[in-house]
Amino acid sequence: TYGNINHRTTWEATNSPLGKNDLLCMKSAPVFVDFPCEIFPVLFFGAPTLLLGHGASRDPARLVSKMEQYGATKVVMVTSLLKAIHQVCGGRGGRLAGLRYLRTSGEPMEIRLAAETIRSIPGLSIVNTFGSSEMFNPTAFHLTAENLPTVDPDGIIPAGLPLPGRVTALLDENLLPVPWGEQGVIYSVGPGVTPGYLNGVGEDAFHDLDIAGETRRILCSGDLGRLDDLARLPYPGRQDHPIKIRRVRLEAGEARAPSLPFRGVPDAPVTARKDADGDPPRAGPDILPRTPVAHS
Repeated sequence: TYGNINHRTTWEATNSPLGKNDLLCMKSAPVFVDFPCEIFPVLFFGAPTLLLGHGASRDPARLVSKMEQYGATKVVMVTSLLKAIHQVCGGRGGRLAGLRYLRTSGEPMEIRLAAETIRSIPGLSIVNTFGSSEMFNPTAFHLTAENLPTVDPDGIIPAGLPLPGRVTALLDENLLPVPWGEQGVIYSVGPGVTPGYLNGVGEDAFHDLDIAGETRRILCSGDLGRLDDLARLPYPGRQDHPIKIRRVRLEAGEARAPSLPFRGVPDAPVTARKDADGDPPRAGPDILPRTPVAHS
Protein backbone atom coordinates (compact mmCIF):
# COMPACT_ATOMS: atom_id res chain seq x y z
CA THR A 1 0.00 0.00 0.00
CA TYR A 2 0.98 3.65 -0.29
CA GLY A 3 1.35 3.89 3.47
CA ASN A 4 3.76 0.94 3.63
CA ILE A 5 5.86 2.29 0.76
CA ASN A 6 6.01 5.70 2.44
CA HIS A 7 7.03 4.08 5.74
CA ARG A 8 9.85 2.14 4.11
CA THR A 9 10.98 5.09 1.95
CA THR A 10 11.19 7.33 5.00
CA TRP A 11 13.40 4.79 6.77
CA GLU A 12 15.59 4.35 3.68
CA ALA A 13 15.97 8.10 3.24
CA THR A 14 16.84 8.61 6.91
CA ASN A 15 19.54 5.93 6.94
CA SER A 16 21.18 6.95 3.66
CA PRO A 17 20.21 10.56 2.92
CA LEU A 18 20.97 11.78 -0.59
CA GLY A 19 22.27 15.28 -1.26
CA LYS A 20 22.53 17.38 -4.42
CA ASN A 21 25.94 15.90 -5.18
CA ASP A 22 24.78 12.29 -4.88
CA LEU A 23 23.93 9.98 -7.76
CA LEU A 24 21.94 6.79 -7.25
CA CYS A 25 22.59 3.88 -9.60
CA MET A 26 19.23 2.40 -10.63
CA LYS A 27 19.42 -1.03 -12.27
CA SER A 28 16.57 -3.19 -10.94
CA ALA A 29 13.63 -4.34 -13.06
CA PRO A 30 10.26 -2.86 -11.99
CA VAL A 31 9.02 -6.34 -10.96
CA PHE A 32 11.94 -6.83 -8.55
CA VAL A 33 11.44 -5.97 -4.87
CA ASP A 34 14.50 -3.67 -4.85
CA PHE A 35 12.91 -1.39 -7.47
CA PRO A 36 10.80 0.70 -5.02
CA CYS A 37 13.82 0.91 -2.70
CA GLU A 38 15.73 2.53 -5.57
CA ILE A 39 13.18 4.86 -7.11
CA PHE A 40 11.23 6.27 -4.16
CA PRO A 41 14.18 7.61 -2.10
CA VAL A 42 15.34 9.36 -5.27
CA LEU A 43 11.91 10.99 -5.65
CA PHE A 44 11.93 11.76 -1.93
CA PHE A 45 15.12 13.84 -2.21
CA GLY A 46 14.96 14.85 -5.87
CA ALA A 47 18.44 13.41 -6.36
CA PRO A 48 19.84 12.65 -9.84
CA THR A 49 19.72 9.03 -11.02
CA LEU A 50 21.90 6.86 -13.22
CA LEU A 51 19.56 4.55 -15.19
CA LEU A 52 21.37 1.41 -16.29
CA GLY A 53 18.60 -1.16 -16.59
CA HIS A 54 18.53 -4.58 -14.93
CA GLY A 55 20.86 -6.05 -17.59
CA ALA A 56 23.78 -4.32 -15.90
CA SER A 57 23.47 -6.73 -12.98
CA ARG A 58 24.48 -9.56 -15.30
CA ASP A 59 27.76 -7.88 -16.24
CA PRO A 60 29.62 -6.83 -13.06
CA ALA A 61 32.56 -5.35 -14.99
CA ARG A 62 30.23 -3.10 -17.03
CA LEU A 63 28.29 -2.13 -13.91
CA VAL A 64 31.46 -1.05 -12.07
CA SER A 65 32.74 0.82 -15.13
CA LYS A 66 29.50 2.79 -15.56
CA MET A 67 29.25 3.61 -11.86
CA GLU A 68 32.81 4.95 -11.92
CA GLN A 69 32.29 6.83 -15.17
CA TYR A 70 29.30 8.78 -13.84
CA GLY A 71 30.30 8.90 -10.18
CA ALA A 72 27.50 6.88 -8.54
CA THR A 73 27.37 7.33 -4.76
CA LYS A 74 24.60 4.87 -3.83
CA VAL A 75 23.58 1.45 -5.15
CA VAL A 76 21.30 -1.40 -4.08
CA MET A 77 22.36 -4.98 -4.88
CA VAL A 78 22.13 -8.59 -3.80
CA THR A 79 25.09 -10.13 -2.00
CA SER A 80 26.00 -12.45 -4.89
CA LEU A 81 26.45 -9.44 -7.19
CA LEU A 82 28.74 -7.82 -4.63
CA LYS A 83 30.81 -11.02 -4.58
CA ALA A 84 31.06 -10.93 -8.38
CA ILE A 85 32.22 -7.30 -8.28
CA HIS A 86 35.07 -8.31 -5.98
CA GLN A 87 36.26 -10.68 -8.68
CA VAL A 88 36.31 -8.25 -11.64
CA CYS A 89 39.36 -6.36 -12.80
CA GLY A 90 41.67 -8.23 -10.43
CA GLY A 91 39.80 -7.36 -7.25
CA ARG A 92 37.98 -4.48 -5.56
CA GLY A 93 40.97 -2.41 -4.47
CA GLY A 94 40.91 1.16 -5.79
CA ARG A 95 37.53 0.83 -7.50
CA LEU A 96 34.28 2.75 -6.85
CA ALA A 97 36.06 5.33 -4.74
CA GLY A 98 33.06 7.70 -4.75
CA LEU A 99 30.54 5.17 -3.42
CA ARG A 100 29.04 6.30 -0.08
CA TYR A 101 26.03 4.03 0.46
CA LEU A 102 25.60 0.36 -0.38
CA ARG A 103 22.41 -1.48 0.52
CA THR A 104 22.48 -5.25 0.26
CA SER A 105 19.66 -7.75 0.61
CA GLY A 106 18.25 -11.00 -0.70
CA GLU A 107 20.98 -13.33 0.56
CA PRO A 108 23.10 -13.82 3.70
CA MET A 109 26.09 -11.46 3.88
CA GLU A 110 29.41 -12.93 5.03
CA ILE A 111 31.33 -10.84 7.58
CA ARG A 112 34.51 -11.30 5.53
CA LEU A 113 32.85 -9.91 2.37
CA ALA A 114 31.47 -6.88 4.23
CA ALA A 115 34.86 -6.19 5.83
CA GLU A 116 36.73 -6.41 2.51
CA THR A 117 34.23 -4.06 0.86
CA ILE A 118 34.35 -1.42 3.59
CA ARG A 119 38.14 -1.49 3.83
CA SER A 120 38.53 -1.08 0.08
CA ILE A 121 36.14 1.92 -0.17
CA PRO A 122 36.95 4.55 2.51
CA GLY A 123 33.88 6.19 4.03
CA LEU A 124 31.45 3.55 2.74
CA SER A 125 28.38 2.59 4.79
CA ILE A 126 26.61 -0.73 4.16
CA VAL A 127 23.02 -1.30 5.22
CA ASN A 128 22.33 -5.02 5.02
CA THR A 129 18.58 -5.68 5.11
CA PHE A 130 17.07 -9.04 5.90
CA GLY A 131 13.79 -10.64 4.86
CA SER A 132 11.80 -11.88 1.91
CA SER A 133 9.64 -9.88 -0.50
CA GLU A 134 6.56 -10.75 1.57
CA MET A 135 8.13 -9.00 4.56
CA PHE A 136 9.78 -6.11 2.68
CA ASN A 137 12.93 -6.47 4.82
CA PRO A 138 11.73 -6.27 8.47
CA THR A 139 15.23 -5.89 9.97
CA ALA A 140 18.48 -4.20 9.03
CA PHE A 141 22.11 -4.07 10.17
CA HIS A 142 24.11 -0.88 9.54
CA LEU A 143 27.80 -1.53 8.91
CA THR A 144 30.68 0.94 8.96
CA ALA A 145 34.42 0.61 9.55
CA GLU A 146 33.76 1.20 13.27
CA ASN A 147 31.18 -1.51 13.97
CA LEU A 148 32.20 -4.49 11.84
CA PRO A 149 31.72 -7.77 13.75
CA THR A 150 35.12 -9.34 14.45
CA VAL A 151 34.26 -12.42 16.50
CA ASP A 152 33.89 -14.78 13.55
CA PRO A 153 35.25 -13.43 10.22
CA ASP A 154 33.83 -16.48 8.43
CA GLY A 155 30.39 -15.97 9.92
CA ILE A 156 27.27 -14.21 8.63
CA ILE A 157 26.30 -10.58 9.28
CA PRO A 158 23.40 -10.54 11.79
CA ALA A 159 19.94 -9.82 10.43
CA GLY A 160 20.02 -6.78 12.69
CA LEU A 161 17.32 -4.90 14.53
CA PRO A 162 13.66 -4.43 13.52
CA LEU A 163 12.82 -1.39 11.40
CA PRO A 164 10.66 1.28 13.08
CA GLY A 165 7.08 0.08 13.47
CA ARG A 166 7.95 -3.58 12.91
CA VAL A 167 7.58 -6.39 15.41
CA THR A 168 10.00 -9.28 14.89
CA ALA A 169 9.70 -12.35 17.10
CA LEU A 170 11.62 -15.61 17.57
CA LEU A 171 9.13 -18.39 18.20
CA ASP A 172 9.25 -22.16 18.68
CA GLU A 173 6.99 -24.81 17.11
CA ASN A 174 4.26 -23.91 19.63
CA LEU A 175 4.42 -20.19 18.70
CA LEU A 176 6.00 -19.37 22.05
CA PRO A 177 9.05 -17.08 22.45
CA VAL A 178 12.33 -18.98 22.62
CA PRO A 179 14.75 -18.31 25.51
CA TRP A 180 17.47 -15.74 24.91
CA GLY A 181 20.33 -17.19 22.87
CA GLU A 182 18.39 -20.23 21.64
CA GLN A 183 17.38 -20.79 18.04
CA GLY A 184 13.85 -20.12 16.81
CA VAL A 185 11.92 -19.23 13.67
CA ILE A 186 11.66 -15.54 12.70
CA TYR A 187 8.13 -14.06 12.53
CA SER A 188 7.26 -10.49 11.60
CA VAL A 189 4.33 -8.08 11.56
CA GLY A 190 4.05 -4.38 10.79
CA PRO A 191 4.19 -1.94 7.86
CA GLY A 192 5.22 -3.69 4.65
CA VAL A 193 4.40 -7.25 5.71
CA THR A 194 1.94 -8.83 3.29
CA PRO A 195 -1.55 -9.59 4.70
CA GLY A 196 -1.81 -12.73 2.55
CA TYR A 197 -1.23 -14.45 -0.79
CA LEU A 198 -3.36 -14.58 -3.93
CA ASN A 199 -6.33 -16.96 -3.77
CA GLY A 200 -5.62 -17.72 -0.12
CA VAL A 201 -2.61 -19.98 -0.73
CA GLY A 202 0.05 -20.22 1.95
CA GLU A 203 -2.34 -19.54 4.82
CA ASP A 204 -0.32 -21.84 7.08
CA ALA A 205 2.44 -19.19 7.12
CA PHE A 206 0.16 -16.74 9.00
CA HIS A 207 -0.91 -16.87 12.61
CA ASP A 208 -3.06 -14.65 14.83
CA LEU A 209 -1.08 -13.81 17.97
CA ASP A 210 -1.64 -11.56 20.95
CA ILE A 211 1.04 -8.84 20.80
CA ALA A 212 0.97 -6.23 23.56
CA GLY A 213 -2.71 -6.92 24.22
CA GLU A 214 -3.74 -6.75 20.56
CA THR A 215 -4.45 -9.70 18.23
CA ARG A 216 -2.32 -9.28 15.12
CA ARG A 217 -1.72 -11.41 12.02
CA ILE A 218 1.96 -12.38 12.01
CA LEU A 219 3.90 -13.96 9.15
CA CYS A 220 6.33 -16.86 9.48
CA SER A 221 9.47 -16.19 7.43
CA GLY A 222 10.83 -19.75 7.48
CA ASP A 223 14.19 -18.26 8.51
CA LEU A 224 15.99 -19.36 11.66
CA GLY A 225 17.59 -16.97 14.12
CA ARG A 226 18.63 -16.30 17.68
CA LEU A 227 19.28 -13.18 19.76
CA ASP A 228 22.91 -12.28 20.44
CA ASP A 229 24.18 -10.15 23.34
CA LEU A 230 23.18 -6.93 21.52
CA ALA A 231 19.62 -8.15 20.72
CA ARG A 232 20.51 -8.60 17.06
CA LEU A 233 19.45 -11.58 14.97
CA PRO A 234 22.26 -13.81 13.71
CA TYR A 235 21.06 -15.78 10.69
CA PRO A 236 21.96 -19.52 10.77
CA GLY A 237 19.80 -20.60 7.83
CA ARG A 238 16.25 -21.55 6.87
CA GLN A 239 13.66 -23.91 8.25
CA ASP A 240 12.82 -25.16 4.74
CA HIS A 241 14.86 -25.73 1.58
CA PRO A 242 14.31 -22.92 -0.95
CA ILE A 243 15.70 -23.03 -4.49
CA LYS A 244 16.54 -19.80 -6.31
CA ILE A 245 16.30 -19.67 -10.13
CA ARG A 246 16.68 -16.39 -11.98
CA ARG A 247 16.21 -14.57 -8.66
CA VAL A 248 12.86 -16.29 -8.10
CA ARG A 249 12.66 -18.29 -4.87
CA LEU A 250 10.89 -21.64 -5.11
CA GLU A 251 9.89 -23.63 -2.08
CA ALA A 252 11.13 -27.17 -2.59
CA GLY A 253 8.54 -28.54 -0.20
CA GLU A 254 5.65 -27.05 -2.16
CA ALA A 255 6.95 -28.54 -5.42
CA ARG A 256 7.49 -31.90 -3.72
CA ALA A 257 4.09 -32.25 -2.05
CA PRO A 258 1.85 -32.90 -5.13
CA SER A 259 3.86 -36.01 -6.08
CA LEU A 260 3.67 -37.74 -2.71
CA PRO A 261 0.00 -38.91 -2.74
CA PHE A 262 0.58 -41.09 -5.82
CA ARG A 263 0.80 -44.79 -5.19
CA GLY A 264 4.34 -46.14 -5.42
CA VAL A 265 6.02 -42.74 -4.74
CA PRO A 266 7.71 -42.79 -1.32
CA ASP A 267 9.51 -39.50 -1.91
CA ALA A 268 10.10 -36.81 -4.56
CA PRO A 269 13.07 -34.60 -3.63
CA VAL A 270 13.20 -31.37 -5.65
CA THR A 271 16.44 -30.25 -7.28
CA ALA A 272 17.55 -27.45 -9.60
CA ARG A 273 19.50 -28.61 -12.64
CA LYS A 274 20.31 -27.91 -16.29
CA ASP A 275 19.16 -30.51 -18.81
CA ALA A 276 21.85 -29.55 -21.34
CA ASP A 277 24.68 -27.09 -21.79
CA GLY A 278 23.31 -23.58 -22.09
CA ASP A 279 19.78 -24.48 -20.99
CA PRO A 280 18.33 -22.32 -18.22
CA PRO A 281 18.15 -24.00 -14.81
CA ARG A 282 14.82 -25.53 -13.88
CA ALA A 283 13.39 -27.16 -10.79
CA GLY A 284 11.33 -30.30 -10.55
CA PRO A 285 10.77 -33.37 -8.41
CA ASP A 286 12.94 -36.43 -8.86
CA ILE A 287 10.51 -39.30 -8.42
CA LEU A 288 12.04 -42.11 -6.39
CA PRO A 289 10.32 -45.39 -7.31
CA ARG A 290 9.31 -47.64 -4.50
CA THR A 291 11.51 -50.69 -4.24
CA PRO A 292 9.50 -53.71 -5.38
CA VAL A 293 8.70 -56.15 -2.63
CA ALA A 294 9.24 -59.79 -3.52
CA HIS A 295 6.28 -62.03 -2.67
CA SER A 296 6.71 -65.73 -2.17
